[in-house]
Amino acid sequence: MGKIYLEKQTEEFFDCENSMNSNDIYTHRMEKIRETKDIFILKELAESKDLQIKNSVAGNPNTPSDVLKELAKDERLALRRIVAGNPNTPSDVLKELAKEKDSQWPSEIFYDFADPKVESILDSLTNGQQVRQTVAGNPNTPKETLIELSKEKDQGMKIELAGNPNTPKEILIE
Repeated sequence: MGKIYLEKQTEEFFDCENSMNSNDIYTHRMEKIRETKDIFILKELAESKDLQIKNSVAGNPNTPSDVLKELAKDERLALRRIVAGNPNTPSDVLKELAKEKDSQWPSEIFYDFADPKVESILDSLTNGQQVRQTVAGNPNTPKETLIELSKEKDQGMKIELAGNPNTPKEILIE
């Protein structure tokens, strides 16, 4: 597909917004992105710099697995967590996301708040446990990864594992 064709498709995708205010337009766009089945639009929007657009793409179950694989590499924990919950995320990506480590308070946070890395630093304040819990709840997570995650003492992890239809019964009995 050519770049011009994709731009035209994206333009048509958001065509009915002429009579909306800016907040309604933004909300409408996020809903359309979460619901679209057009993989070409999803691929194009996955490259956006706007985090909300990327989050909407990551949460769409029609997003191609290769796009999810790229989004899973993003430094922002919130985006990786959404990828972990997508039923189309490949099992090898889920295995990697299950290895997320709990983060610590980075020392830079106490110095320069004008630093452009602030969003990344603030994102790192949320711990990797959330990503691992989301992986535990994804039905595509491989059995061996579920078994490994079941060794954690966290109550939220136990709840996610219990809600996953593919969690081995022997884990649930423990």
